[in-house]
Amino acid sequence: MNEDDLKRYTVQVASGSGCFFQPLSDSHTYILTSRHLFCDQQQVDGITNFIERVDGQIVVIKYYVLDGNQWQTREFQLTVTRGENYFTHANPQVDAAILKIDHIENCDQIIIYNDHQTPTGFRLCGHPSNRRNQGDPYTTYLIQGSIASTNFGQTVQLALGNVTQDHIEGMSGGGILKPDRSAILIAGIQSKMLSVILPAGQVAFVPIKYYAEVVESSDSRLEKLLPLYLKSFKYIKEEIFKLSYGVEEQEIAEQLTVLLKGQATRIIESDITPLEIRKYLEERLMLILPKQSNTELEKKKIWVAWLELMTILNIAYSQNHTLEDLPSLLKKIRLFYSDTEHDFFYAHLDDLDKLDYTGLEKGGVVVVASNVIAKGKKHILRPDRIPRIDSLRKQHTLEGLAIDNATEYPLDKFKFMNISAFKEGCIVDTHEEYQKLEVKEYLGNLKKQYEQLFG
Repeated sequence: MNEDDLKRYTVQVASGSGCFFQPLSDSHTYILTSRHLFCDQQQVDGITNFIERVDGQIVVIKYYVLDGNQWQTREFQLTVTRGENYFTHANPQVDAAILKIDHIENCDQIIIYNDHQTPTGFRLCGHPSNRRNQGDPYTTYLIQGSIASTNFGQTVQLALGNVTQDHIEGMSGGGILKPDRSAILIAGIQSKMLSVILPAGQVAFVPIKYYAEVVESSDSRLEKLLPLYLKSFKYIKEEIFKLSYGVEEQEIAEQLTVLLKGQATRIIESDITPLEIRKYLEERLMLILPKQSNTELEKKKIWVAWLELMTILNIAYSQNHTLEDLPSLLKKIRLFYSDTEHDFFYAHLDDLDKLDYTGLEKGGVVVVASNVIAKGKKHILRPDRIPRIDSLRKQHTLEGLAIDNATEYPLDKFKFMNISAFKEGCIVDTHEEYQKLEVKEYLGNLKKQYEQLFG
């Protein structure tokens, strides 16, 4: 993801802005925005009150889609009705509103970032009023750092300290967004500028947690603010088993990719879902490295790896696994994912003794995955061939003795391999073997190789 990707999530909502969010629904998308955009202001004894004017109000929604290399504008009207397509926080002091609209494509890579007090590097995204007579009113402002938490809000300093109300007006409801490697992070929704007079570049936003509270109080009329692909593996089927190969291996690799995707259907049609796996594993942190946040559990690529692994296990054990099989499987297998563009072992060799292997039997297989294929032909970690592991093993022993908790070094207890071992290792590296086989024999050959890896 990059800064250009923020544009597809930014929406113009009447006189303000908003942010697309794809929840656990394939029929609707949400626009997270500010409640005050749907209110009239009323001054009583010097105090500003907001009087909602929602039912029957018609608002114009504008957003952008990328058509080839060109951004195209899309527009529609929404008749706002409370409790049907308009939802607010139970506390009227919280400037949060959610619009429920028909499903919008390609907005499923946004995930919640709950640490709203450290939004450095995030951007305020929106459509300021002073740019709306231009062809493209979209703009962003980089957030330099946090100032303070307030009642139901967070104040931050923009990198451009000379930004005034004239620059910001119309950006209320805009997302506080940041491109991550494989997702868009959202920390909150912009509410107001701290000073409408002084050009201090300071704004306030409503943390995303308050939008989650809007969902919780909606009497199930709104779905949770979680990515849609957590609901079912069917939403990521087309993204699995993307192999890296050359022209010599192309034919075999493409045939086996079709075969593997067909086998993945057995998992998709079972009761195993990302949400169920996450529910079973999350508290024990079996999915991520300790120094990573739980945000990692919502990224799409970790669930791509899980669907691949479950498909591989079905083939290896000639069994259509279901949810009740997870406890027994996780005594033999563990999966760790890292959102890095480096080979997992290159990036995390020093971290392997810090992972949570609770319940994994001696001799169990630890499968790792990152955003790139593994380096090395067989993609298997061989401790005897890596001198650095000797020093790591000694340090682990010393640390264990120091806390009176010496345990067997994980790299001596378990078998470690990159998930590429089951993909490039068993397909691309052995393509000549498949060329001697009939297509009907491919699955049996894969099973044989998978059994050897798990054995």
